[in-house]
Amino acid sequence: MTAPVSRINEVSSNGLLDRLARERQALRARSMGAMTLAAAAAAAIAIAVGAWLLSDSRWLSMPRGIPLVVWSLGVLLALGAVYWLRKGEGDSQSIKSLAAAIEGEQGLRSGSLRGALEVSTQGVFGRRAAQDIAAKLPESRALAPAVRKQLGKRLGMVGAVAVVAIALVVLSARSATDGFAAMTHPVAAWRGLLLPPLGFPGLPKSVPRGMPLTIRIAAQGRASITLS
Repeated sequence: MTAPVSRINEVSSNGLLDRLARERQALRARSMGAMTLAAAAAAAIAIAVGAWLLSDSRWLSMPRGIPLVVWSLGVLLALGAVYWLRKGEGDSQSIKSLAAAIEGEQGLRSGSLRGALEVSTQGVFGRRAAQDIAAKLPESRALAPAVRKQLGKRLGMVGAVAVVAIALVVLSARSATDGFAAMTHPVAAWRGLLLPPLGFPGLPKSVPRGMPLTIRIAAQGRASITLS
């Protein structure tokens, strides 16, 4: 009779660990979603601001490394946003912190779930303690709904910022076409390959001395040119 009971209790202790792992995964999904959206929003804002900064052919007159500088600032902004979000969470997603949060939200005695987790693999009595705690937890509801709600709210706020940032990118692509091209192709802008070379259509090979000459210049994408 002892062996079957031990196997049942072992399943129960593993079930407790699995439930905490699923809860932790749900929290981590919200956290990673917020960080991903924050990084995307930072990159989008950098593209939009850079596009307006470099529009109207200003990318031709400004130092050619400006698009790369703006991209670097965007990367730093993205890393800063992720760091700020991660720092705000602290170690809230660790097993011990999650267990403490569940104890508070589910009305368990402080330390009971953490203690059960520590002894859940230490013999029959440890597994029985884990089984007793697991029986007090809701079967079909979140174990830490308040933490889920907090992370979900943060995810929604960051998502709203990301939507606005993407809208700015779309607007800059329509209203600052050349600056947007410089931001989306910074290496080509650096190498001077973003625009086709100047052309002189219809230019004759020779002109008699003293005869007038009309020169047509094809300067696609350029607001002005300087001849010397």
